[in-house]
Amino acid sequence: MIYISAYTLALLGEIFLIPVTHGVLNILIVMITNLLVRMMPGIVMGYYLIVTTTVSEFLASMEKTRIPEIIAIPISVVFRFFPTLIEEIRTIKDAMRMRGIGFNLRTVKSPLIILEYIMVPLLINAVKTGDELSAASLTRGLGNPVKRTHICEVGFHIQDIILLIFSAVALIIFILFK
Repeated sequence: MIYISAYTLALLGEIFLIPVTHGVLNILIVMITNLLVRMMPGIVMGYYLIVTTTVSEFLASMEKTRIPEIIAIPISVVFRFFPTLIEEIRTIKDAMRMRGIGFNLRTVKSPLIILEYIMVPLLINAVKTGDELSAASLTRGLGNPVKRTHICEVGFHIQDIILLIFSAVALIIFILFK
């Protein structure tokens, strides 16, 4: 409901606020509403996919839909990468808090210092995590040409059909009113 209300507010802002504002305020409203209206559906669907689906279910569904392994393996690595990256961000914040470095922009002399304290360790950890996840996927036999078996059963359920119908209706409404 939070995402739907944010999307609706951004869409209403795009329709009603942009024509009546001018200058810097108009530029800010255009940037924010366009970002939310264009990017939020994809981000929300990606979040829903990562939160509700395990990697084995994802790989089983990719195999069932006959997606080539050259596509499925990198996507499965990315599928594991985002939760790991979020955990790394939490770890970096905890380490900074233990050292007495806060995130309050009023107490820090330059926002670039906070950017450096977060981005440098995060980039180093992201590269290391990507290498480890790639090695782990190959170790688990994802690149093996032998057909894998799956313990999970994938298929369409009633909630998938409802979501598909809802998405189709939203797409039709979007096409008709744009």
